[in-house]
Amino acid sequence: MNSNTQIKYAVYHSINEIDEQKWNALIPKGRFFLSYEYLTHLEKACPFLSYYYVLMTDEQHEFKGVCTFQVSKIQGKNLLGYLPKNHKAIEFVSRQCLSMIDTTLVYLGNIIFTCESGWYMDSSIRDQYVEYIDQSVKHLLFRLDRKPSGIMIAEELTLVNKPAFNQKHFTDFEVESKMVFDTKPFESFEDYLNQLSSKYRVRKNKIYKSNEKVRVVELNLENIDRYNDSIYQLFQQVVSHSKFNLLQISSDYFKEFLKLPSQKFHILAFEINEQLIGFISYFELPNDIEIHYVGIDYRYNKDQKIYNYMLYKMIELGFSKKTSTICFSRTAQEIKSTLGATETKVYSYLKLKNPILKCMAPFLIRQMKPETHILRNPFKK
Repeated sequence: MNSNTQIKYAVYHSINEIDEQKWNALIPKGRFFLSYEYLTHLEKACPFLSYYYVLMTDEQHEFKGVCTFQVSKIQGKNLLGYLPKNHKAIEFVSRQCLSMIDTTLVYLGNIIFTCESGWYMDSSIRDQYVEYIDQSVKHLLFRLDRKPSGIMIAEELTLVNKPAFNQKHFTDFEVESKMVFDTKPFESFEDYLNQLSSKYRVRKNKIYKSNEKVRVVELNLENIDRYNDSIYQLFQQVVSHSKFNLLQISSDYFKEFLKLPSQKFHILAFEINEQLIGFISYFELPNDIEIHYVGIDYRYNKDQKIYNYMLYKMIELGFSKKTSTICFSRTAQEIKSTLGATETKVYSYLKLKNPILKCMAPFLIRQMKPETHILRNPFKK
């Protein structure tokens, strides 16, 4: 695209305000989490957030790019789990700083679902995407009645554009790595098991043995009501154990996504004697399984390792569906590495508008680094 071409920006408060056909013509089919279908159901499933969409058009009114934003309240107390425990003085100061934070944040990406950057641009303007993101942010901030304290850009998989973001006064920081299992090196699930070293093969067999009475049920719109309350309760157990406790979803969140016309969303329930002890939800895409939220009854996790069992079942599923990869998201990296998942670094960028937070930010960002973890190699050497 000629550098003199004018890009115009339009801000929308709901995906329903945008022409569906034009949106779908811009977004590639491989970007399901930017699809009109997904975003429509996301707004219904999670009404606690405010949603904004900035569309870029050229002089011929053709869609050229989009940035999807969410505006959410953020309280510092929900970030306390990230603080280091090895230095009491630093932890004390950090706690005092975090206790002062009660504000709103503009988030380019998806607070609800990791592994999606939240923006897409046509190839004609993509080489300058940092500039267009910055302009999109400015247009959005102009429209907001209550000015947020900061803007976060999520899910960058490289720091190659760090200088460009820094010029726009964004500060980069590393977040938890996402864990991905690659099925391509193996012919089947059995071949995968054969490639495990004896230590990890024994561990897998022990986990399957301890869960042999567990019944796996696939949920759908016909049976979800029976499980819905239990699913929500188990999900809240996981949230209470999470370091980043920003999340709120409705009690019908999972049911809403089961209504997707494409039927890409699935839930596996794990029960003993008709009692739900765990569940795992996921999106099944053409070449990938994206694991979403899980729920665990932690009373069954200590001895039975129900969480590990659920992850093994997802690997089984990946082979049966002939998918290339299984994205295990960004928690419990060490456990997932024992199954053969490898890490991909993930970065975010933050720009703070509030003068007080702006002064506090460099100190807090240095403290709230991802927890170090040991990555295992379960395969024969």
